[in-house]
Amino acid sequence: MSLFKKLRLIYTGLTKPLKFSKKVSDRLYKKYLGHNKVIGWYRGYPVYSTMSPPSLSPMFANKNATFIMSGLQNRALPHLMDIAVTGACNCNCEHCSFTTKRSKKVELKKEEIIKAIKDSIDLGISALNLVGGEPLMREDLHHIISSIDKNLAVISIFTNGWFLKEKARELKKAGLMAVKVSIDSPYPEVHDKLRKKSGLFNRAIGGLIEAKKQGLLTAISCCITKKDLLDGSFEKIIKLGKKIGVNEIIVFDAIPVGNFSHRSDLIADKPLLEDLIKITNRYNSREDYPGIFVYSYIRSPRSMGCSGGVSYFYIDSYGNVFPCDFHNKSYGNIKSKPLYAIWDVMSRERNCSSYCGCEMKKEKS
Repeated sequence: MSLFKKLRLIYTGLTKPLKFSKKVSDRLYKKYLGHNKVIGWYRGYPVYSTMSPPSLSPMFANKNATFIMSGLQNRALPHLMDIAVTGACNCNCEHCSFTTKRSKKVELKKEEIIKAIKDSIDLGISALNLVGGEPLMREDLHHIISSIDKNLAVISIFTNGWFLKEKARELKKAGLMAVKVSIDSPYPEVHDKLRKKSGLFNRAIGGLIEAKKQGLLTAISCCITKKDLLDGSFEKIIKLGKKIGVNEIIVFDAIPVGNFSHRSDLIADKPLLEDLIKITNRYNSREDYPGIFVYSYIRSPRSMGCSGGVSYFYIDSYGNVFPCDFHNKSYGNIKSKPLYAIWDVMSRERNCSSYCGCEMKKEKS
């Protein structure tokens, strides 16, 4: 090789990798989320979604290590999990999916929850959501959050926001990355009626504002029906998120489970889902709006498909393990069986492709 070629190769090796890495990163997030904009920062690292560790962070390194190990072992490994820290709730939501899982059995103790989370991290997860019920009704929640190694996984909570204003400082101090507050209508009276809790909308907004003041990343989580798309309510929620200054809008399309088990009208309507994705694409292309994370997009052929039992799982407040929090089949209980053994059975049985969508939204044969 001539000296000129050697020097050119060295120059290319020094100048091109950063640009190449940026292109790969942009393409990856665009494929995964439907956008590649930075929605916030956590510990100095860029965040593209509160559902994933910040890029270039130690937690992101853990996520990539899981992907590599998954390839080396030729088997699925999880990178995200939800765990219900309580089934108790101060609301009675019209669309609650937990009602069919609620039981008189003894719920997980603090030590059992901490062990479940640590076992999940050992299995590969790098992001986890604390859910309920209403997780902020658990008085020892900050102890649970404090016990987790923040260099291996990021922690967020889904909450109705009723108790958030009073607890935001405590949550930040414990090491929480983000709060995801449920807002299902831009109209206070409609939101409160859906969740059967007067005054909830205003307390949720107040909680989001306080969480922002404390330095937490914030998101609005909403459950969208066909009506919300057609009457413009969904777009008004997006604009509300911009007004408050949240980092992200997380969009669940209503699923016929739990209190909605009887709703045959919620079976997948592809044209309307396409409309939902078109709307979010319009706002995701704008830097002055929050990032929008749409589950119907994520589980579509455009992104990663259904991740339940493939790269994600859910543990209810009694220790039962499911592919996701909407699924009705438990693959075992962590009180009687190691989590890795439950995951092994569940992930081997789950062979959902990118084209199968959500099992819970399919016509029953």
